[in-house]
Amino acid sequence: VIMALTRLPVANTLSGTIASTNIANASLNAVTALPGAIATGKIGQVLSTELNTYFTTTSATFADVTGVDQTITPSATTSKIFVMITGTCGKDNAANFHFQIVRDTTAIYTTVWDSEHPNTNYDYNFALSILDSPSSTSALDYQLQMKTDSGTTSAVNSRVGSPANRGITNITCWEVLA
Repeated sequence: VIMALTRLPVANTLSGTIASTNIANASLNAVTALPGAIATGKIGQVLSTELNTYFTTTSATFADVTGVDQTITPSATTSKIFVMITGTCGKDNAANFHFQIVRDTTAIYTTVWDSEHPNTNYDYNFALSILDSPSSTSALDYQLQMKTDSGTTSAVNSRVGSPANRGITNITCWEVLA
């Protein structure tokens, strides 16, 4: 391993100052722009929807989680859409969680996980995110879908063992401009 060494002037270390002649850009006021190689990106719009009621399903195929969807219309085909969904959920003892994010009718993110916690009276937090490149200027609908293992129940914003509103699930879409 080869390591570079940097020599620091020690003449003014007791006073806590370094002579400005030793600093390439002596003042932040002199900085007028970032180097061209740094991609900065810009946010064109941010839209968000929240579900504050609970949703349960016994479906073994993906079904829309009613109320967890957001429509966004990109301003350019080069824009990307960053989708983030956060919330709470619950399940039967033996169930796994199955989540999917769809753009219109196309699945763009699918995940399954098992919490290993055997209690139906337990709240789980979840967070899903994806940076989508839809190449479109048409209105796009992003939707959370959920399914459960055959013969079990899964829920959003609720425990399965004691159904009640126990949280908020939020979907937020950011248009990231090229």
